[in-house]
Amino acid sequence: RVQNALGACSTRYTSALQATAGDMGGKLGVDAHVLGIFSEEIVRGTAAAPLSQMLRALDPALREMANMGAWNIISPVEAVGVVEVVDDLVAIQTKTYSVPTILVSRRVGGEEDIPMGVVGVITPDMPDILSHVSVRARNEGCLFATVFDAGKLQEMEQLAGQAVTCTPSASADDLGVSVLP
Repeated sequence: RVQNALGACSTRYTSALQATAGDMGGKLGVDAHVLGIFSEEIVRGTAAAPLSQMLRALDPALREMANMGAWNIISPVEAVGVVEVVDDLVAIQTKTYSVPTILVSRRVGGEEDIPMGVVGVITPDMPDILSHVSVRARNEGCLFATVFDAGKLQEMEQLAGQAVTCTPSASADDLGVSVLP
């Protein structure tokens, strides 16, 4: 719940600040890349950042103690796309996908961009809730989920090349996956 609240906080800051930053920064000639991440950096400068880092460290132990599910949905958005498996998100972050794609990425560090055409990212890594990739996923309406169960990760990888629908639970702790005909 705290993680969901941090995500909502990040979204509120971004919504409140980004348009003004873009307008003012554009008039002042500020670099477009800097404008694009301005509100994210403001959020990382708040008290939410150390809390988020602490949650990242505690989450695995808390999940085990509470017998929680195999999923942690960082950006709970339903996604429909073709599954593609990649080793590392950073290696393909500049790629453009021509069809809606759900990436199963074995590695996500947190500072990557989500490639154009990607509607979902599933990973065994657990980036900070306020990391660049987490904030981008929420802002862009892209599913972003961590899977803790190696068997479920393998099931997702076996869906490579198939069109699927991924539906997060209301509590953001489970992900339903169905293969499309």
